Amino acid sequence: MPWDGPRAIVIEHRAHAPGHVALALPAARVLLAGDMLSDREVPLLDLDAADPVGDYRDGLAALERGIRTWDVRVVVPGHGAPVRGRAGIDALIAADRSYLADLERAARDPSAEGAGSGSGSAQDPRLVDPWVAGEHRRQLAHLSRVAGRSTGQHDDRL
Repeated sequence: MPWDGPRAIVIEHRAHAPGHVALALPAARVLLAGDMLSDREVPLLDLDAADPVGDYRDGLAALERGIRTWDVRVVVPGHGAPVRGRAGIDALIAADRSYLADLERAARDPSAEGAGSGSGSAQDPRLVDPWVAGEHRRQLAHLSRVAGRSTGQHDDRL
């Protein structure tokens, strides 16, 4: 594709959807994160993938490598506010990793505290938005069904 702008590095991954990308602009020390690293939305998984949580973790790792490689100082998510500084960027990555760990834990153990409403992530401020909370519940239900199949358990409540 013709491009007269600054050098742009494509970081392709499967975190949010097959072929999802982020763009690193090394000269500007900026990462355009696509639909990731949002302060407004929890990680939105590709539930058609064989390993949606693993794919998202791999995508976060790819973005983190790009951030380190090109000394990124500003992340611009597709949804939410741009974040300046490594501490803020690291906090976004940590929040997404924490959400994924809590989501997996709740999917494996529906009796876990907060599993129905917040998967242990009830403190995650992104879940305050009704749409985001609904997407969270949809992801939790899907992963719970998959976990139930893999352990031979079946839960008719889902």
